Amino acid sequence: MEAKPAPSRPPRAPRAARRSGGCLGRVLNLLATLLFLGTLLVLALVVLLFNFPGVLRFVPGGSAYLPPTPPAVAEVIPVGPRLSPTPGPSPTLDPNSLEYPTLPPEWTATHTPTVTNTPLPRTPTSEPTETQPRATRTPTVTQTPTTTPTRTPTKTPAGPTPTATNTRSPQAYTLQTGSPTYLSNFLNQAGCAWFGIAGRAFALDGSVVIGLTVKVRAGDIDLPPVLTGSAKAIGTGGYEVFLSDHPIASTNVYKVQLFNANGAALSEQYSLTTFGDCTKNLVMVNFVQNH
Repeated sequence: MEAKPAPSRPPRAPRAARRSGGCLGRVLNLLATLLFLGTLLVLALVVLLFNFPGVLRFVPGGSAYLPPTPPAVAEVIPVGPRLSPTPGPSPTLDPNSLEYPTLPPEWTATHTPTVTNTPLPRTPTSEPTETQPRATRTPTVTQTPTTTPTRTPTKTPAGPTPTATNTRSPQAYTLQTGSPTYLSNFLNQAGCAWFGIAGRAFALDGSVVIGLTVKVRAGDIDLPPVLTGSAKAIGTGGYEVFLSDHPIASTNVYKVQLFNANGAALSEQYSLTTFGDCTKNLVMVNFVQNH
């Protein structure tokens, strides 16, 4: 028998060519993986910015795509030049020196009676009437009776003229003149994503009162009470009540009242009007002592 020739093997590529082909494939696979991951990252950023546009505030130039928030228009009047030195390039204002102006208690004018003069009616004058003479009658003159004028007596107030006096409220505290006022939120960095009530209580001498209880009722729900002096962002003796993460327009829905530490009411329950406006999402309600 004849021996069969051995089958021929295909020529193998040089080792250097196999190595170069394998490295190129790994590089291409790595680039494709990076491109896929970058695409997922871009999609995630787009979804994040679409659902939370407020993130643009922390991106340089990103806030240009958001509506501008009007600056806060609150004015804080410092009482006395009490600056506390702090280490650093410049001194800072002591927050305990920030006070709000104290206005006088409300007063109601008392009616003062006025004296009015009543003009006198004119007295009718009599005019003689003549009759034609007749053979059997003598001409006579008839006179119309004169009406006696009457004068209406005027009231003369006895004693000194009464002057307007302050009205004493049945409660020890009332709303400060001008309250409530509406401002843009400046208590925190939430901006328009914060809606609430804040303020302080002032004594007769104008000093702030700490430790009084402020209760807010939203519809039929009593919110947790807060104490004056628990929120110093508004100043010494301030309080703060968070209502919602966006402004709400309402009438007589939110009510606020002041109590002492024993739970006795110190003021009437005042109904508030609120607005769905980012420039009025901070409702300032200050109390002043009436007596």
